[in-house]
Amino acid sequence: MDATRRRTQNEAMSRVANEAIEEGETADGNSTIDFLCECARSDCDRLIELSAREYRRVREHPRRFIVMPGHQSSDLEIIVDDRNGYLVVEKWGEAGALAEAEQPHG
Repeated sequence: MDATRRRTQNEAMSRVANEAIEEGETADGNSTIDFLCECARSDCDRLIELSAREYRRVREHPRRFIVMPGHQSSDLEIIVDDRNGYLVVEKWGEAGALAEAEQPHG
């Protein structure tokens, strides 16, 4: 398996867990909850605090992920938003195509 595919699969696993967290949220969608950093690092266990509503907005685009500052991979993605305590990154090229293919609700 090549490095890009392996790294994208690491991110997709975090995304699956985060979607389960988001779906299980029973509050109004505005209270903050902890989501996993969706970076490519297989050993990352950092948490990002945001609302389920904010997470859904990021996830409207299948190539977008939430990551901790400093956890972005400039060879796979660009920063599209710098929010309070986390970044929104968008995959491009092969990583973007793989992200779309790995999308749980795709």
